[in-house]
Amino acid sequence: MTYPVICLVCYVTVSLVRRTAVKNEWLPLISCALGAALALVAALAFPQYMPESELIASVIGGALSGLAATGGNQVVKQAAKLICERHGIDPKAVAPIVDATERILEGDSADTAQ
Repeated sequence: MTYPVICLVCYVTVSLVRRTAVKNEWLPLISCALGAALALVAALAFPQYMPESELIASVIGGALSGLAATGGNQVVKQAAKLICERHGIDPKAVAPIVDATERILEGDSADTAQ
């Protein structure tokens, strides 16, 4: 049950980091490192909640959960792009809708008031 939480935390954190001046090429590394660090802390503080008894296996699982968060984001974006191409829709016209949806899912209330 710990790895889905790590994945969610990494996804939200990387979504927030994406709004800063950090280049997109660093986001998978940030997510991977954050996932590994969260798994390490969880394994040391709450070993009963970690599925692996080995510390290194827990850290690797956390790192993979962080990468899954980054990959999940890209799956959604690439799927939207593919659907747009198949139906002859300009992907740039759909991008504001996808961005607004991401902000709503992240809890940004500024877009929900519009």
